[in-house]
Amino acid sequence: PKRGLGKASIEKLELTAMEAEKSMFEFITTASDSELEALARKKSTQELRKFIMEINELRTIASEAMYQFIDALEDRFKIKETLRGLPDESDKVSNVDEFYGLFRDYVKQNPDAELAEFLNDITLQSDQDQIEGESIYIMSIHASKGLEFEHLFVIGMEEGFLPLVGDGSDLEEERRLGYVAFTRAKSNLTVSSVNSRFYKGRRTDLHKSRFINEAGLCEGSLILEKNTSFKKGDLVRHKIFGAGRVEGVSKSGREFKLLINFGGNKRDILASFVEKL
Repeated sequence: PKRGLGKASIEKLELTAMEAEKSMFEFITTASDSELEALARKKSTQELRKFIMEINELRTIASEAMYQFIDALEDRFKIKETLRGLPDESDKVSNVDEFYGLFRDYVKQNPDAELAEFLNDITLQSDQDQIEGESIYIMSIHASKGLEFEHLFVIGMEEGFLPLVGDGSDLEEERRLGYVAFTRAKSNLTVSSVNSRFYKGRRTDLHKSRFINEAGLCEGSLILEKNTSFKKGDLVRHKIFGAGRVEGVSKSGREFKLLINFGGNKRDILASFVEKL
């Protein structure tokens, strides 16, 4: 959110920090009130001090209880609230929710990880990175416009993702976007959807995108992944907790939830997160 700082004040702060051979954050942290007030209004200086305090609080939360970090971040900075009313509001808010959900999922799977590890793991190369030779390209539909590929995989074809909305003019735009995706394939097109997805911090049941039927893509073979049956006593392996024994099986939406004993430490885990031994 804005802190009452105009472009000119930000440029002054940046220049002064560079002259002091410090980052802007370090400069604001170490500068005296008089030094800051020479570069910005007093009210803005107070907002900067508050900002530094909030950042330091978030650092403490991230180091002591990382699972609380995202809620604390949104509570302090109201990021989604600041996006209300902006062009493409729904897309921007959806992106933030997706990031939050990704973070919560990461923390659940990596309870001892640090914030820096999470940020490193989600850093992706630019769509424009040049790759020589035969390679697998991962890109958004928008980035694929004008390109063609011998073998193409379109993933995430579920209602609520593509299309994101249910009706109106936006639906037609998303339908055109789906057409763009499908027509990037020169020889082979594979389209996939899932029954459920970990989204916005929780497991969500999903349905196949209407665009798949509209495009006549179900006339070929439909590959369904069979649910692996689990029963009490089965030995399983989790990539974080290691080997364990199933002590209970229950239904959770479209999936099964397993009560697993990992050497005396019992946890409820969705069946899709473990494999049989």
